[in-house]
Amino acid sequence: IIWVLDDSKDSVEQLVDRLHQFAAPVCEAKNIRFVTALSDGIRHTSLDQRTRRNIYLLLKEAVNNAVKYAGADTISLDVSAKNNKPEFVLADNGCGFDAATAVNGNGLKNMKRRAEEINFRLLLSTGPDQGTSICITRS
Repeated sequence: IIWVLDDSKDSVEQLVDRLHQFAAPVCEAKNIRFVTALSDGIRHTSLDQRTRRNIYLLLKEAVNNAVKYAGADTISLDVSAKNNKPEFVLADNGCGFDAATAVNGNGLKNMKRRAEEINFRLLLSTGPDQGTSICITRS
């Protein structure tokens, strides 16, 4: 977490690199491909420490959940700018789940709380046999 405190590493690109350093080996251990896409328009955008920390921990939780439960062979992170606001989409091609009947554990609650703390919205898109997608974007 020392990385979060280093203001010289405040760009979206550096956040994506850091997340890739975490996710790639975790995914590889389960034979899951982890891919990232980063649009040039957002690459050098600066994020404050609190925002970097919360986005990193939120996406880390989402990767862990996908690796544990999705049964996916690919997890992707797509980072772009929508209406001049950063948007992070983590998606898997796994089994998905019925969000209406899913037990609300601490993971999803913590992810939503982290997003709200930095004025972001978290949108979950999933369904049986549809994979899962988590989108976080500034409110």
